[in-house]
Amino acid sequence: VFVFGAFCRLAFRRRWTYRGTPVPFVHKYKYLGIWMTEDLKWDTHLEYVLKKAGNRSRSLTQLLTQKRLPPNIKLLVWLGQVRPLLEYGAEVWQADKKFTRRMESLQTQAGVIALGLNRHAKRNAVRVLMRCPSLQARWDIKRLKYAAKLLSMREERMLRRLTSTGGQQRPRSLSKTRRH
Repeated sequence: VFVFGAFCRLAFRRRWTYRGTPVPFVHKYKYLGIWMTEDLKWDTHLEYVLKKAGNRSRSLTQLLTQKRLPPNIKLLVWLGQVRPLLEYGAEVWQADKKFTRRMESLQTQAGVIALGLNRHAKRNAVRVLMRCPSLQARWDIKRLKYAAKLLSMREERMLRRLTSTGGQQRPRSLSKTRRH
């Protein structure tokens, strides 16, 4: 059983069973590839993403250092293999400055290696040469697109009601009136 939020402590006092068998509590749970924790923080998920993206990026180092391949091909491979790991689920999770810096650094390192630049090159200069925006900008775009999708949902949809009212039901006086 995974319980999060304000009622977390109350839920631990209760015994949960399934067909008579006790179900153990867990403090973190991976759902659709995203780690959630009972304290509603994203550190566990972001560490997992950084580790996975770092491993994938290191596995591509030999390819990124090839002199015979054009830099644009090297960057396409990295952007297709690693960046999706850094962006998956960005609509729901939020990275603080520390994690954002670490993730941006991973992208910058790949650009430096693929383009054959000095490792002290400025992050913005590397991004310009890579012709790709910052991860933060891409995350923001994903969130805006998701917000637009939520707002275009029918009012009856539970997700729309929860996100548009902050989890509270609208008073009847504010809801749309039906015409008879």
